[in-house]
Amino acid sequence: MPALTSIKAQAIESLAAELSYAGKQTIIRHLQRIEQLAPAIDPEGLYPQDFIIFRVTGYRPDITNPEMLPGETLRADLSALAEHLSESANLTRNDLPKDQQHNYETIDSLAKRWAVSRKSIERYRRLGLVARRIDTGSGHRTIIFLEGPVSWFQEQFKGRLGTAAQFTRMDQALTEKIIRDARRYHNRLGSSRTQIAARIASRIARSTESVRRTLIAHDDACASSGTASGNTPIFSMTPPADQDQQLAMLTQSLQGKRTGTIAANFNRSPVSVNRAINRARRTLIQNANFQTPPKVSLNTQTPRPSALNEPPVITNLTTQGPSNLTSLLEQLRTNNPAVIYEQTTRAAAIIELQESSQLLTKELHPSTPSGRILDKIETNMRWITLLKIELVATQLHLMLATIEQHIGGPVDTLPPSRATQILNDAIAVVAATITTALSRHAPTSTARLAAPVSLAITHWAARLPDIATPPTQGKAGRRISQGYPVESWTNQLWNHWHWLKPQALQQGLSPENASLSASLAANLSDRDKELLTRRYALSGNKPQSLEELATWLGTPPLHATRMAQAALKRAHPPK
Repeated sequence: MPALTSIKAQAIESLAAELSYAGKQTIIRHLQRIEQLAPAIDPEGLYPQDFIIFRVTGYRPDITNPEMLPGETLRADLSALAEHLSESANLTRNDLPKDQQHNYETIDSLAKRWAVSRKSIERYRRLGLVARRIDTGSGHRTIIFLEGPVSWFQEQFKGRLGTAAQFTRMDQALTEKIIRDARRYHNRLGSSRTQIAARIASRIARSTESVRRTLIAHDDACASSGTASGNTPIFSMTPPADQDQQLAMLTQSLQGKRTGTIAANFNRSPVSVNRAINRARRTLIQNANFQTPPKVSLNTQTPRPSALNEPPVITNLTTQGPSNLTSLLEQLRTNNPAVIYEQTTRAAAIIELQESSQLLTKELHPSTPSGRILDKIETNMRWITLLKIELVATQLHLMLATIEQHIGGPVDTLPPSRATQILNDAIAVVAATITTALSRHAPTSTARLAAPVSLAITHWAARLPDIATPPTQGKAGRRISQGYPVESWTNQLWNHWHWLKPQALQQGLSPENASLSASLAANLSDRDKELLTRRYALSGNKPQSLEELATWLGTPPLHATRMAQAALKRAHPPK
């Protein structure tokens, strides 16, 4: 029994797994569509995942950022896909078209018909010759080819097949002629490599594929040897974007620029820009380093209820840092003691979101990460940040009291710049301590965060060289004047995952709450404001993914993505 041919592309492998549960008649219809799809594939084209699913199943899914497959990869995997589906349906001769139940080709008969080896037939399958896999009796599986795919392949590659029995390699003179003609056609007509290869192949009685590979080999050799050899590539292929370019594209995307605009700025295709942006997002996510508590023994572990639907987790996420030092000190001196239920629930939610993000990160494809999965992870990360801000806010009064105890008086008797630096550094210590505490304790723990925060701040404050200026008798001590500007301390927590909240939204929030400021809201329509509010949790409710926005809008996720991007662009007024 021959082993199943492996599928290389993850998108095709996932499709094979999903379709394997269909009924036999449904799979037979899928196989017919696969055999019709192979001739339509241009090996130099790019095909989105939703297009492939539509051509195979007849159903067009809503995929936010579909994976893009090179035509050569797709064409090479179609025969393997058909083979996997045939195997899952346990096809027999009786499941073939009636006129071909005893009139099909096997690998051996086709090799004899075309006067080639069995290995050549296997190579031809990678060129789009679709095969099926049937049970010929007693559980024995055979690879067979129907007349439709065979006739197409024979016509498409007649130059290769016609000279297969007396096959000879291209000599130097023929190779030089191919390269010379291809350069002339490209300069005059601007055609693609595949189009030119087909034109030349018809004139020299060779297959299109052999001519195309000759042109590829020439361009690769020119690229590796440089211009010193005197030759230049015929078809200029832009190298993939490096990491700096990927991040620059992501930055422009966060400013609301359309993919086509970014593509023009970088002289690339929109498809390659979309792929580069997703790769940049994947890299940033992989560097996020989600920290979760160690798993307990499976013998003692009991399923815990999800904390993601609890009120403290999905509402009242409104804490904002003031924009001046006086207001900041007033906020820190206001004692808002932590409610143990809220603290425990939010801590459990953070751990749950981090665990979910870890699992989703493992699903990201190394070269074409799914935009849908990326968006789910990033939405989780926005939610985690908002919950951490609320946990940090409950420890600020304790933080300030510990600092002032160590410096011997109010922190606002220090110079404003020094007071600001101390408070910013202390808030960073609190945030880091809470992150560490969450990674060490089980989500069901009711331990308060005050203990580790107090210990960490005490150790940190003990090294402060500053001494507060106590008020002398009959004289007031120095106090910071109103209006000394400071950056919102909540931005510190966003800065770790800076791309999750565009800069225009960080700067355009009202100091009193997390809503859009009047100046920023004036540039936006009601729908734009609602989109940004829901996506970036500006109303105090949890952030929403693009799929959730699409449900709210009653539109496909792709349309919701475009609407959100357009709203983000309008939130960035032109310079």
